[in-house]
Amino acid sequence: MEFVTLAVLIGLAFIPASMAKKKGYSYAGFWVFGFLLFLPAIIVAACLSDKSVSQNVYNAPPPPYVATPAPPPVYRPFVLFGISGMYAGRSITLSRGEVVFGRNQAVCNLLFPDDTPGISRRHCTLSCDGQAVWLSDDNSSNGTFLGNGERLQPGLKVQMKPGQRFCLASTQTMFELRQ
Repeated sequence: MEFVTLAVLIGLAFIPASMAKKKGYSYAGFWVFGFLLFLPAIIVAACLSDKSVSQNVYNAPPPPYVATPAPPPVYRPFVLFGISGMYAGRSITLSRGEVVFGRNQAVCNLLFPDDTPGISRRHCTLSCDGQAVWLSDDNSSNGTFLGNGERLQPGLKVQMKPGQRFCLASTQTMFELRQ
């Protein structure tokens, strides 16, 4: 399109030269006159053609949106903190897996002495997968209780939140989950 417009304007520049031929004048002067006459028209046509090209660029649809992945969440490990009992004041960082509370050395990894009142051989289990923590009672004789006093049903897992407390048998052995 731009080429056609430019060719037409150059062709129009020949009109004064052809008129000079009919009247017997010099071609050179009419060529210069024709060129100067149509030079502004050529400039305007060039500007308009550039503008239409630039408008096409600006009116083009935007490139498709590519979502950047969100940064991974910062991992903060869960911590078991002893509130009362023999683990009072101690912090235990929970890794993925299970922490089994009780008196039996063969199956428990958070041990209590054999003479600890109310604690069963295998009392309860705290399970952690890195994202959440669950507490379950392992059929203990004296029960596992949430901080609000609710006794857990044996075998039923309850999801724990940071700040929640639980007790083994009584408030004399209490823990809090932290993060």
